[in-house]
Amino acid sequence: MSKVDVSVIIPTYNRENILMPTISLLLNQQGVSGINYEIVIVDSGNDSTETTLKDNFTDSRICYKKFASMKNRSFLRNMGADIA
Repeated sequence: MSKVDVSVIIPTYNRENILMPTISLLLNQQGVSGINYEIVIVDSGNDSTETTLKDNFTDSRICYKKFASMKNRSFLRNMGADIA
């Protein structure tokens, strides 16, 4: 992937039903030509988000990181920023 202009960081915890439509909408944005962006998903839940994500999205702009049972929201946000 070329230089990233914008990083969308999404911390999530057992929100698979909300996350998947959100990713679809982000990937289908109109009017962002010339802006390279990535979607960083930081997951601390125990649902099937990772499997569903891998089965439905192969876009190179998506970066997924799993932190098992991490309940510190600030840590997750900061990890997302570090990854970006």
